[in-house]
Amino acid sequence: FYNVGVDSPPWSITSNYNEPAAPFSDPYRGKSDAEFNAVTPAKIGARDAFFLTPVQAAGYDNKFQTPVTYNTNVTFERQLLTGWMVRTGYVGSRSRQERLTIQLNPAIYVPGATTATTDARRPLQPYGGISDYEQTGWSDFDSFQTTVNKRFSHGWSLNANYTRRWTRGQTFGLIPYNLPQDPDLVLTSGGAGRFVASWV
Repeated sequence: FYNVGVDSPPWSITSNYNEPAAPFSDPYRGKSDAEFNAVTPAKIGARDAFFLTPVQAAGYDNKFQTPVTYNTNVTFERQLLTGWMVRTGYVGSRSRQERLTIQLNPAIYVPGATTATTDARRPLQPYGGISDYEQTGWSDFDSFQTTVNKRFSHGWSLNANYTRRWTRGQTFGLIPYNLPQDPDLVLTSGGAGRFVASWV
């Protein structure tokens, strides 16, 4: 079980550098050793525990639930002529209680803002990102699939497939690491139909 709480101060040090002033070969240039050696067994949870600012924090929603996914597949087949078969089907899924990471201390955008001022534009100071892990995400998938098949006879055969799909939700693979584009914005994707045929 991934307990993100142990990755938050004062049990560990977490620091995000939005626009480092050091090269990739030496990313911690200018940072003191004290920042990285301040967490010791004696300091964990102590009154004088070290907090690297801006302080990063994360936690779970108190109604954390296990995600569920429902899959549906309904197919109909019919022989039209001798050797010819048509198959149509619906394939879909419904996912609920998916994990979303909600940023509780987002940087406020102002004209001319850069990533170098991200933490300075957060409303709760001296905190950096405050992540709340919720099981409120959802996604739906619907597709219509059809196949026309001719068994091999008279020297030739045919297999043709067409698929049309629709996706909706908040948690798509295109959004990195379960981060919603906007918690209040439903992402919708209606894919163009795909046709594939093969024959001999």
